[in-house]
Amino acid sequence: LLEGYQIGLKTGDMESACRNLTARASFLYMAGRPLDSVEHEYQAQSDVMVLLNQLSLEQIIAIHLRLVKILRGVDTGDRKDLESLEKHFLEDRMELHWATAIMVQLELLVFLSDWDTAKKRLGTADLRPALQGLFASVRVTFIEALILLKQAQ
Repeated sequence: LLEGYQIGLKTGDMESACRNLTARASFLYMAGRPLDSVEHEYQAQSDVMVLLNQLSLEQIIAIHLRLVKILRGVDTGDRKDLESLEKHFLEDRMELHWATAIMVQLELLVFLSDWDTAKKRLGTADLRPALQGLFASVRVTFIEALILLKQAQ
């Protein structure tokens, strides 16, 4: 993914370069890298995306960065902030961003064992059509399954 980023920079394809960075950070998070390291990665990528004027992708990174900060206890902000982002993205018809904001909220609720709220969030809509790639869709399916299994207990 870093090589894809470098190739994108060399060829002038900044969007593809930044998409590679976005995927890299997500994979590091999912692979279980320590959260402080993941936070540093997301922050550095956010700075690069602003520098390269890839603000739409930077917004997706910002959502994940917020999740990592909340999990680390560095950001004690209200989950309502994520919900307000979700609403903003829906109003602006930014479906990928909207779905990402909900997916991150669901992850956070699962991590915090807030199963009742997580079940309510599931009822909003099917996120899969808005998400890009198989990995994100499988991730949502897994999170849904965890929430539903917990509710069935």
